[in-house]
Amino acid sequence: MKAIQTILCFLLFLSSSYGQYDEKHTQILMREIGNKILWSVGDSTSRVLPITKAENRTYVISFERPINIISDSLYKIVTHELKKIKVSNFLTEIKDCVSEDVILAFIHSSEIDSVYPCQGRSVPKNCYKIEVTINEPIYTIAEPSNKTITKKFQEFIGIDTKDSSVSDSLTLTSQLSSSLPNNNIDVSNAGTSIWLYFSLALGFLSILYFSIVKHKSKNKEELVGEKTEVDLISIGQYQFDPSKSKLIFNGEFIVLTEKESKLLTLLFNGLNQPQKRDDLIGEIWGEEGLLVISRNIDVLVSKLRKKLQDDPQLKITNVHGVGYKLEL
Repeated sequence: MKAIQTILCFLLFLSSSYGQYDEKHTQILMREIGNKILWSVGDSTSRVLPITKAENRTYVISFERPINIISDSLYKIVTHELKKIKVSNFLTEIKDCVSEDVILAFIHSSEIDSVYPCQGRSVPKNCYKIEVTINEPIYTIAEPSNKTITKKFQEFIGIDTKDSSVSDSLTLTSQLSSSLPNNNIDVSNAGTSIWLYFSLALGFLSILYFSIVKHKSKNKEELVGEKTEVDLISIGQYQFDPSKSKLIFNGEFIVLTEKESKLLTLLFNGLNQPQKRDDLIGEIWGEEGLLVISRNIDVLVSKLRKKLQDDPQLKITNVHGVGYKLEL
């Protein structure tokens, strides 16, 4: 186990050296987004100002002159361009240059429910800047680091740094990494085969590590199984665990997103009673401070219906002019 942890950590340190190239690539891509936004409104003379980077992987796109922006075009351009670097989790905001007020925003995500902009909406001509915040998982765009392993990666592979064996592994990995003559590898000259072999090695060791950890924790999960059943809520033929956002049907687990879990909780608390559409939107998206349209709740309800379809007696019905209700 200690050897596997050491190798995993060392491979991770090597992978961080590729962050410099990813950063430059992303900066170029953001400038391309700015250019295409100008072209979409028929402006072929203005220029995109130098891209700046704020905290939390936020890139700021500014323009030489005031522009008007169409929400549909912005959404399509940003989504299309970020797909080129395999980014599918991001937040886009249009802000007033002076007041910093958010004029329009949308979220694109592969893990939670996306929040789309109003279709056909045109933002009046003014001085705007566009902030794109990338919320990708580990190391899609990484900063070089040979000192520590990120907290996200520790959680991802289940590393406990308080464990003395893990601590020894991290120390050894740091020593090995610091002995390398140059950690800034030029990816443009390295060739794709390096990434292929590297990814295969890291993937194989990760699977091996998870298999060992899962085997060791299996007995522990069985011992606490009876206790966790106390927290389950019976909804028709389903068992609902709101704390873990999952359903159980005939012994099989059905994973819910955070918003699907919130919606099911709200509908179940008012079982067989109509729940107002605006109330549901406020409870589910209220704390995010983003623009939400009715279509978002419709899409969310549709997704939840599919996960409840195995029980014919359990239905989410549309109450015309009001909202939805859970019938049982």
